[in-house]
Amino acid sequence: IMEIKDNEEIEDKSKKRFLDVGTIELKGGYENKNDKCITGEIKKIKKEILSYYNKNKRDLPWRNDVRPYAIVVSEIMLQQTQTHRVVPKFLSFLKKFPDFETLAKVSVANVLREWQGLGYNRRALGLKKIAEIVVGEYGGELPQAHNVLVELPAIGEATASSIATFA
Repeated sequence: IMEIKDNEEIEDKSKKRFLDVGTIELKGGYENKNDKCITGEIKKIKKEILSYYNKNKRDLPWRNDVRPYAIVVSEIMLQQTQTHRVVPKFLSFLKKFPDFETLAKVSVANVLREWQGLGYNRRALGLKKIAEIVVGEYGGELPQAHNVLVELPAIGEATASSIATFA
């Protein structure tokens, strides 16, 4: 088993290669300006990560609902909130507001009432505004482009990347 920590150096014959785990793209190779592609190492790491995930993954409801709307809701809810607190709120929120259209139409008071207990109410307001924009400007379809997602309320770079990856 290959164990690599952030910014760990690994030996490769007479050369040393620097592996920045935070920038690896698992779908392809990793190219360092001082070295060639290290796809062999990437494949090993990918295999280990997927093996670990398959053995240890938690059953989280947003993993079973891959609709873009559900992914947006989960990503916004999970910002600065513990996962165990989000699970029941996510399920009840989707039951009450199952899609962008429904969320866009309801009152702010209803959204805040359902959001109660998650804190940071600005996220709930942002989520409602996202629904209004998606319905009003994109015909109810969540845009896929990262540069468009990051312009939506309550969505920063990391959240936009997560949404673009999973939605």
